[in-house]
Order: sequence, then structure tokens, then C-alpha cells
Amino acid sequence: MSKKIYEYQLAGRKITVEYGEVAKKDDEAVLVRFEETVLLSVS
Repeated sequence: MSKKIYEYQLAGRKITVEYGEVAKKDDEAVLVRFEETVLLSVS
């Protein structure tokens, strides 16, 4: 799966969602960034 990056604006702030090649051993990992906060979710 290739890496995909989506960027959104929420209340004037940038949210970035990345998935694909985020975690090397898990294809279903999602990385969400909201200003200085980063969330990594894997299944």
C-alpha cells in the first residue's frame, strides 16, 4: 500500500492524516497530527 496524506482545516487549524507506510510492520496504522499533538493508531 502506498502512503497517503490528507490535510484538513478545522477551526482555522491544520489536521493531517497519514496512512499506508506509517508503521513498517503494520499496514493498517494511521497517524493523525493536530498542531503539536500526534496520535498513532494501529490494529
